[in-house]
Amino acid sequence: MSQNNLKTKNKWRSVLLYLILFMVISIGQTYVSMYRFSNNISGDLKTGYLEGIIEGALVCSVLYLPFVIFITRIKSFRTQVIIHSIIVVLLLLIQSHSVFVDREAGWSTYTFSESVRYTVRYSFLPVLVSVLVFCVGSRFIYNRILANK
Repeated sequence: MSQNNLKTKNKWRSVLLYLILFMVISIGQTYVSMYRFSNNISGDLKTGYLEGIIEGALVCSVLYLPFVIFITRIKSFRTQVIIHSIIVVLLLLIQSHSVFVDREAGWSTYTFSESVRYTVRYSFLPVLVSVLVFCVGSRFIYNRILANK
């Protein structure tokens, strides 16, 4: 296999691994941080708690994909981790906020700023742990695949 083909194959392998890592972390983080609302009825009256989280993780993964493709082109691991971390935190908070709005705020009179504040309050520690796990996973992906270009 030519060097060029190997680089392309490794790049797409790393993108796939980043997406899988993000999906697992996204589902786990949202499940833990919003668990207190798991028994609340969803806004559409039929979506289960885990089903809604998985749907949200899939949507966030689609939003994450273009960023991953861009970030994997950056040579510096430190820069990659900083950009990844910022994007992952934002996407995890968006997903947690959507669950909070669906299961709690949608049935009450929360303003947007109150719902964001409560989402951050409930999600802070799980997001922090998730980003640390993501950084460790990123190091593994970078060392095993991207650094071997």
